[in-house]
Amino acid sequence: MNILTSNAFVGRFVTDWSGPNCFIRSVKVRLGAPNYPGDTMIISGRVTEKNEQTKTVTIAVKGSNSMGDHMNATVEVVLP
Repeated sequence: MNILTSNAFVGRFVTDWSGPNCFIRSVKVRLGAPNYPGDTMIISGRVTEKNEQTKTVTIAVKGSNSMGDHMNATVEVVLP
C-alpha cells in the first residue's frame, strides 16, 4: 500500500466521523510498517484538540495491522 492509498483511508475515516459538510484543512501522515493486500488494518482515531471559536478539531488517526502501526496521522478539520 502506498502513501496515496493511506491518505485516502485517513480522509475517509475522518469524513465518515465528521460528516459530509466538514472541510479537511490539513493532513499529515507518517508511514510505518508495510500494509499488504489481504492483511487487516484497523483504523482508530481520537480528538486531540478542539477550538470552538474557529470550529476546528484536530484528530489523531492510527492504522494498525499484523505487523504493527502502518500509519500515524494528524488531521485538522473545520466543522459546519
